[in-house]
Amino acid sequence: MIINKKLILPALLSMVLVGCGGSSNDDVDVDSTQVADTNQAADTIAPVLTLIGSDTVILSFGESYSDQGVTVVDNVDTNLAVTTTGSYDVNTAGTYTITYTVSDSAGNTRTISRTIIVKAEVGENEVPAGNGYIFDSANEDTFYMQYWGDTWGTETEYTDQPSDTTYAKALEISKSASWGTVVAWGNEIENTINISSYTTANFKVKTDTFESVQVFVQSATLPESNVVYDLTTGVDLGNGWVEMQVPLPGFTDMTWFSLNFIGDDGTTVLLADLYFTGPNVEPPVVEPPVEPQVEPPAGDAYIFDSNNDDSYSMEYWGDAWGTGTVFTDQPSDMTYAKALEISKSDSWGTVVAWGNEPENSIDISAYTHAKFKVKTDSFDSVQVFVQSKTQPETNLSYDLSSGVDLGNGWVEMQVALPGFTDMTWFALNFIGDAGTTVLLADVHFTTSGVVPPVEPPAGDAYIFESANEDSYFMEYWGDTWGTGTAYTDQPTDNTYAKALEISKSDSWGTVVAWGNEPENAINISPYTHAKFKVKTSTFELVQVFVQSKTLPESNITYDLSAGVDLGNGWVEMQVALPGFTDMTWFALNFTGDAGTTVLLADLYFTTLDAEPVTGPPEAAPVPPSYADEEVIVLYSDSLTQDSFIGVWNANWWNAPTYSEGDVDGNHFAKYEITAGGVEGGVTGLEFGYENGELDASSTTTLNFDLFVESGISRVEVQLVSKDGGSKYTIDSPTTGSWVTYELLYSDLIDNDAEGPGVLNSGLLQSIGIQLWGDAGQAVYVDNIYFSGESIYYELAVTVTDADNAVLPNANVSVGNVSAMTNASGVAVLTLPEGEHKVVVDANGFGVAQGNKVIAGGDTSLSISVVPLNSGPVSAAPAPTETDAQAFVLYSDALTVDKPISYWSDNWWNAPTFSEITIGNDKIAKLQIIPDGVAGGVTGIQYGIEGGAVDASTATGLRFNMYATAGITQAVFQIVSNSGPGISTMLPVVTEQWITVELPFASLVDSTGNFDPAKLTQLGVQLWGTTSDAVYIDNIYFY
Repeated sequence: MIINKKLILPALLSMVLVGCGGSSNDDVDVDSTQVADTNQAADTIAPVLTLIGSDTVILSFGESYSDQGVTVVDNVDTNLAVTTTGSYDVNTAGTYTITYTVSDSAGNTRTISRTIIVKAEVGENEVPAGNGYIFDSANEDTFYMQYWGDTWGTETEYTDQPSDTTYAKALEISKSASWGTVVAWGNEIENTINISSYTTANFKVKTDTFESVQVFVQSATLPESNVVYDLTTGVDLGNGWVEMQVPLPGFTDMTWFSLNFIGDDGTTVLLADLYFTGPNVEPPVVEPPVEPQVEPPAGDAYIFDSNNDDSYSMEYWGDAWGTGTVFTDQPSDMTYAKALEISKSDSWGTVVAWGNEPENSIDISAYTHAKFKVKTDSFDSVQVFVQSKTQPETNLSYDLSSGVDLGNGWVEMQVALPGFTDMTWFALNFIGDAGTTVLLADVHFTTSGVVPPVEPPAGDAYIFESANEDSYFMEYWGDTWGTGTAYTDQPTDNTYAKALEISKSDSWGTVVAWGNEPENAINISPYTHAKFKVKTSTFELVQVFVQSKTLPESNITYDLSAGVDLGNGWVEMQVALPGFTDMTWFALNFTGDAGTTVLLADLYFTTLDAEPVTGPPEAAPVPPSYADEEVIVLYSDSLTQDSFIGVWNANWWNAPTYSEGDVDGNHFAKYEITAGGVEGGVTGLEFGYENGELDASSTTTLNFDLFVESGISRVEVQLVSKDGGSKYTIDSPTTGSWVTYELLYSDLIDNDAEGPGVLNSGLLQSIGIQLWGDAGQAVYVDNIYFSGESIYYELAVTVTDADNAVLPNANVSVGNVSAMTNASGVAVLTLPEGEHKVVVDANGFGVAQGNKVIAGGDTSLSISVVPLNSGPVSAAPAPTETDAQAFVLYSDALTVDKPISYWSDNWWNAPTFSEITIGNDKIAKLQIIPDGVAGGVTGIQYGIEGGAVDASTATGLRFNMYATAGITQAVFQIVSNSGPGISTMLPVVTEQWITVELPFASLVDSTGNFDPAKLTQLGVQLWGTTSDAVYIDNIYFY
């Protein structure tokens, strides 16, 4: 028995196991169990009761069962008495409750309950032979339904004497004024129905006003199935009737089947002949069936394609992810038989997506790339999302100019796929300030000659180990990541047959690493931990890096003193592994100011049983009782969730580790400080990226409950929006108990205390949690939500030019709220109280912005804009190199060897990217934004997608540049996998084309790790005004 270590108290915890016996044939009274009692003084904490086994037990009729009881933990008393009340009878169907109560000597009481459900006797709702009829014109009802034709509280009205008598058994249903127009059939949990032998529900519908139907199927033990179907997809039966055929989940314990008819213009709908069909399959004996993942087809897999049928059934075909994106399958350009014409959305993105519920996830691990055809003259790039049932989302952006030219304005994009075995969503978001429409055709998954990830061996996997051969081929065995770390495999200590003696490096780290190129990535998903042996008297910590082909890096620091003592100065470290299916690198960096040498032996991957997540002794306080519309909920078991946290542990800097646990079924998020994060390790809880920023502008307060363990001296909570962030600092926090925080936005402190960035509650993206304290100590978080009611006022913004003349038709915006100036140069925005960043974008002028505080009434603001400085009027000079002499990234004059895949990696307040054309020459333009006037920097990617560029035989990088009059400084970074080479241009030659040469030998290599054999990006950093830009052409290595 493992004691749950949830309390940090001076008294030694003790545990009592309380059980009870039960008969399978008789009515069972569960007796109290009495044991001795010991008292201690000054006790205000109730004992903790924990159920042994499930809180809900479902029994077949007559099934033998003995209740397992509970465990008791108290901070003072031992041998406490638990009183147990309630009874159950396995020969009588019904729902029973067993209640356990315990009190300590101070009178603190705790109660917990278990529900026991005895299902009806076999036969009443047994799976019949043939079809299963809910109601049917030619057959009697198959199942007993306690709630026949229920309306789920919607007050939907219907009659079984319809105006249309085509079918003998039909309902005529009238539109409800409530949330839905619902007819449902259901049973209590003890009378569930086994529908696992059926694959399809069939029903007939007639309506000229309703458009779709939402089909709910609920289970006693599994998550609800909830899918919407378009009524036009039904089979035409004549006389206005269609027959719908919808898939059923394989529930062995269905409780409800329900239909909700949807349509703004809906008035009436006729429903007839509802029944289940499918081959009779013997249901599982013990466990309910698990929906299999959709396996990949042979050959390519088609989402939609002009020459092939769809390979997959998608529950959400062409979903817009809440953006309101509109498209038609009758495009103006008919080059391809199956194409969509998509119009720009006014929301956060212009999105088309295809997805399934998690139970119908798709195995795409056989494919390496997605391909799709695009035609647009207004959008610049596409953001590709791939989501998984179990793995973190991948989210990469690609420049549309990198596609293969197909003629007639079309290009074909080829983008990398992660090796998900359980894809739930594939989505495309088209990006571009000037975007209007985009055509999309032929989306399919393919394999582009790339070797799939190396599969794991049976048993443990050995990197190097004294008693076993290496499990994997590693292209880079013992790499030092450019640190110059020296080591020998002939160590002074030969305790272990395979060991390295590693000497401290003078570079940024003392690193030994093992890796492969992306095409030879390794599947480590079966393994939970890495183990390795270490001996050192001088190094203190080890930083463990695990990198993936498609997912963010894992980077956690561990204290070497935490290892298991093996004797003779050796310890064995055990560190967690991420579940990557495509690991590219595993690396160890030994740190410590006094470090000289360290011995390393026996590095391997293994699988360990998951340790239970420990937590506080009691659940977080229950929040106040809010109506759903009063709060916006991110995380709570007590409140209805409105949005969700997509990433719980973004590693902003030495992030604490994340896990989730519960107390009596009430869940919490746990963040434990790592050895590298004792001085402010910070994690991000991200919720405003996957489906756009969260609009909480109608609220005033961030709420959460926090439990802090002793040993933590400071907690800082950051609320981050697209426009800026604010923070709240808790010095010397209360420890050992839950504390409820209600943080008014107006009381938060600006994150950087300078500059124009401000918190915009209408564009929220994430919450940061930063901790100072001892390694291994944790905080627990629950009930994260936004509340309060904002007060709105009008902000009148007057826009003028440098001569103080008013400007009509300028766009004035605060986050996602915008208005155009009228003939008087005034735009009026309705905004909540608080500080706002106001942005003005007028044609022919640099973007301008100003901050304004709204407090207690309407107010006004004046902003002046300055004309754009003139750009080039002639094309860039012709390159001096030939195709044979250059490796080309961007040019119309030379043949491109590897195109730029993304121009706008926002390193910090990046200038915006666009393209202009002079003659037949396309030229890249980088325009400074207001927040980036003092060094905004963008990353131009060419070696991320498809692997790094090897320019080791080249002399340097060359390009043509035109800087407008106000550019005062530029910094260029040629980035390699191991570090950048930097060149500064000060001053900058302006208003003419120049040739910029960046010889590798002349670059400033601040890390000592710049490697021209592994180049990935060009960083461009600019100083100037928002009226300024640089123009770039003919980028190549020479």
